[in-house]
Amino acid sequence: MSLTVNTFQELKACLDDGTTPPLILDVREPEEWAESHLLAATNIPMGDIPRRVNDIPAGEVWVHCRLGGRAGKVCDYLNEARSDLDIHWLNEPYTNAGLNNIPVS
Repeated sequence: MSLTVNTFQELKACLDDGTTPPLILDVREPEEWAESHLLAATNIPMGDIPRRVNDIPAGEVWVHCRLGGRAGKVCDYLNEARSDLDIHWLNEPYTNAGLNNIPVS
């Protein structure tokens, strides 16, 4: 489908628009997830993506990590591996989620 670069501000607008929320994919390690994560997110660490690529449902998926680098690699991989995904790369620090009032644990 497509791959676009987005911000947490754009994700917040997407979450607030009243439509079905997209899949938010957190590709950080379990220890990072345990410290804090977006309440609406699903965690699949970057290293697990190749074996779990089919666990990701078709459609819109927003991918993030701590700073953006791992998420970018996962987005590139997903873009090559799956043609049924509308991929959004959140290429900014995870801390910006809280700054945009996205609920975190």
